[in-house]
Amino acid sequence: MLRFAPAPAPRKLSRAEQRELNLAAARQFHAREGHLDAPRSHREPVRG
Repeated sequence: MLRFAPAPAPRKLSRAEQRELNLAAARQFHAREGHLDAPRSHREPVRG
């Protein structure tokens, strides 16, 4: 019989870490699009 343990929950980001991630996404979007008028539903995967 195989026994699998559940994967540990991912670590929750602190507010400072989340802010840095959001700022990096905004900078990446701005560099690509030339503006910060992103649709409300837009998700920006952060690279690097």
